[in-house]
Amino acid sequence: MKNSKTAVGVASMHGKESQISQGFKDLLDWEIVAVDIDTDSFGTFAGEVPRPLSPKETARAKCLAGLEASGLGRMIASEGTFSPHPMMPLITLNTELLFYIDKENDIELRQSFSTTEVVAFRETITKETDLEKLARLADLPNHALIMRTDAEPVKVYAKGIRTLGELQESIPGELDSKLIVETDFRAMVNPSRQRSIIECAKLLAEKLSSNCPGCQSIGWGIIEYERGLPCGDCGSRANREISAEVFGCPKCDFKEKRLIDGFASAANCDFCNP
Repeated sequence: MKNSKTAVGVASMHGKESQISQGFKDLLDWEIVAVDIDTDSFGTFAGEVPRPLSPKETARAKCLAGLEASGLGRMIASEGTFSPHPMMPLITLNTELLFYIDKENDIELRQSFSTTEVVAFRETITKETDLEKLARLADLPNHALIMRTDAEPVKVYAKGIRTLGELQESIPGELDSKLIVETDFRAMVNPSRQRSIIECAKLLAEKLSSNCPGCQSIGWGIIEYERGLPCGDCGSRANREISAEVFGCPKCDFKEKRLIDGFASAANCDFCNP
């Protein structure tokens, strides 16, 4: 009799099970099961549904809703954010967070991945806007667009805009007020975000295929970083560079610190380059 695969659900209405499967395939031969729940009820990128919880709390709430809806014992949910990079405010930072709940092993853990390799277009349009130029700058048809109002409460005119024709047709008959046209960050119409989710899923798969040296539970991996690597030029602490990785277990209190062997670059030193 063949052993059945471990089944894990993915709580999503935007096809994220595809990215989770790609991220898991090299390390975990698990069965990825799509669990279709209304994740928009937890908040939307366009803003017509506010997100009251933090990204971590939102992803966890989606997991719990997926567990209840499916009857499965293991669930993954994701939450993505797009914000100015803390060190380079003109560049957009995409952070993907995957939350995992395992009722069988009684563990919860999360994994994040951040990158600036994203398309993040935003422009306020008027009657004079050159829509053909806008379509090129926004990377249509590779990345879709959203059209919404520039005021509260948010009114969304269209999502998933992929062509110049769809963009033109989405503009209301009388454009009396300004409209925002911006990248649609929903996973199924955003290939750069899909790549981020895949990379995050690879990191999560590493944790789920690693056992704690203390209790042997799955989920062993990096839980935090310490910063302050000594500068190679002056020897001062460079608080922008990682000095140690702290590994931990979601089941027990066992931790292990692994120091980074090396020196920080002067460019990231608080003294050499304040």
